[in-house]
Amino acid sequence: MADTVLAAQLYTVREFTKTPADIAATFKKVRAMGYRAVQCSGMGPIEPQELRKIADGEGVTICATHIAFERLLTEIEKVIADHKTIGCENVAVGGMPSDYQKNRDGVLAFAHQADAAGAKLRKAGLTFSYHNHYWEFEKFDGELILDLVYGKTGRKNLLAELDTYWVQYGGGDPAAWIKKLGRRQVLLHLGD
Repeated sequence: MADTVLAAQLYTVREFTKTPADIAATFKKVRAMGYRAVQCSGMGPIEPQELRKIADGEGVTICATHIAFERLLTEIEKVIADHKTIGCENVAVGGMPSDYQKNRDGVLAFAHQADAAGAKLRKAGLTFSYHNHYWEFEKFDGELILDLVYGKTGRKNLLAELDTYWVQYGGGDPAAWIKKLGRRQVLLHLGD
């Protein structure tokens, strides 16, 4: 895959990706708009082989996914196999589950588990990224939650999928965060 790819985030059209037939029609429309890559997120159930067949048939690369964090804790080998099947190297979570967000200890538990999952994914040749929202710009004990997440995980185990809209909404500066994250910043959601 090229160093820089402009892709459509399918979460924005999730109401049109509920069934395999919907997914096929959406991939066709997205490709007709000029997109050659997509991030799969918020879609209905579909077998990885069928998803790959649809993507290949439309000439669309699946450059990233959003998956439930729970899957990394309970079925990481299946996550790895599914991503290899669909030809996608970038695994991401769309946010931290709410149970972890309640306090500093929860955030640290999430970071510890994310670091371990990221190490396993990296060993399998995949990357693992975290998608932020606004609330990570709140603080526990004077430290930004997003700083806790990245400060307690290995630089190669947890990468960034910074969402510029949510950074700004939370009171941060998207450009400063992109610079701060450096090589860790591999996926970027541009929003207004």
